[in-house]
Amino acid sequence: MGYDIDFDHERAKNWILDVQQELYEVETLLKKVSETCYTQPDEDDTIMNGIKQTGQTMEAFWDNMCNGFKSATKTLENVIGKLFNAGQQVVEDIMGVKDKIGH
Repeated sequence: MGYDIDFDHERAKNWILDVQQELYEVETLLKKVSETCYTQPDEDDTIMNGIKQTGQTMEAFWDNMCNGFKSATKTLENVIGKLFNAGQQVVEDIMGVKDKIGH
């Protein structure tokens, strides 16, 4: 029974870079939205005060969300690296055995 254990390390690394770039772009956009919500309202401007409070709530949520995605991406990056290293070690072990038995 054969199994396909092909792992394209370069493609996986490029995917991580794409995800990191997307996270950066989303975070940049969310910060711009948040900054716009911080327009200083007059004390009695109910609508602008509401927008400011909503902006503060969204910013806290977005910060947590972006940090979660960054953490998950870092974890995936580590897993991909470990998987690649493990595959390399298996290949080296197989080649070592092959050399020892003379084939």
